[in-house]
Amino acid sequence: MKKLKGYQNEKTKIIIFDFDGVLADTIKIKGDVFFEIFHEYGRKVQIYARNYHFSNIGLSREYKFIEILNYSKSKISKKILKEKNLEFISIYNRFKKKIKINKILSKFIINNQNRYIYYIASAAPKKEIIDILKYNKLEKIFSGIYGSPIKKEDSIKKILIDNNFIKRKNLIFIGDSIYDHLVAKKLNINFIAYKLEVNINKKIKVLKNPNQFTKLVNEYFNYNRI
Repeated sequence: MKKLKGYQNEKTKIIIFDFDGVLADTIKIKGDVFFEIFHEYGRKVQIYARNYHFSNIGLSREYKFIEILNYSKSKISKKILKEKNLEFISIYNRFKKKIKINKILSKFIINNQNRYIYYIASAAPKKEIIDILKYNKLEKIFSGIYGSPIKKEDSIKKILIDNNFIKRKNLIFIGDSIYDHLVAKKLNINFIAYKLEVNINKKIKVLKNPNQFTKLVNEYFNYNRI
């Protein structure tokens, strides 16, 4: 991972990316995996599992397992959760090498790596994130990669502590879920909503197309004040 440079000061600018659904188009793939691993519970539960995943982007995989098992009125134990996770990983691993980082965002990241510090704060397992970044030769660009089992809120808190000289106006978090928005609001940091269709604060900038990203980043860092 990229090391922090010695000349950083209060003017340093940080961009924190969510991973699933923002940097990588993994949402549909993971929805299909959720559908597959609950096949023994019947099609109704399979459909619920996939839809629950789509409706709760930003929550941890284990939390989703628990809610799906509750819906199916099935027994829940650490053993079952571990088995489901291993089953999920086994199926998902077939797709990892095929997952590409968003081309427009990756171009921005590469072209501006001397201008910004980049972090990832995700609910996805850290190892999975690093593997995909390695396949795309991007893992060394990020100063920190945070994922499950650490909660996204705690990951961003750590980033803030590690960069306590940074002014909040010089930090942006980009996410694609209501949970991401709530975390940003709670921590009082700038937020860009990526393809988030539900109603949120009108002051929040919504990135509907990756081509708008450079423009929105410039607007925040040049004009936005908390």
